[in-house]
Amino acid sequence: MKTDKNFKFLRWAARIISLPLIYFIGIQLLFPENRSHALPPIEQIMIWFFPIGYFVGLIISWRWDLIGGLLSILGLIVTVIFRPDLFFLALVLSIPADLFILYWFLAKKQLKKA
Repeated sequence: MKTDKNFKFLRWAARIISLPLIYFIGIQLLFPENRSHALPPIEQIMIWFFPIGYFVGLIISWRWDLIGGLLSILGLIVTVIFRPDLFFLALVLSIPADLFILYWFLAKKQLKKA
């Protein structure tokens, strides 16, 4: 019975941590900076994975933990491939996605025991 509470706490911790990230990235997507020049192709690709892929992944994680978590992690991995200098930022931003994936694995393991 106590493990069920721990699982719920883990899932809600991931959700609470993801809320400010969803909010701030959503604001940036809705109100982008005014750019007078065209972006290079590499940056256009990066925008599809981060922030859009990461943002969509976090939102999907609220319903489907594994799919959303993996999508968010994929967005961060692609970002780090193109911009290795953002590695530590990607590690910090991966925390909610990691928690969603961890919750999914622990919940699946608990269901197998039952």
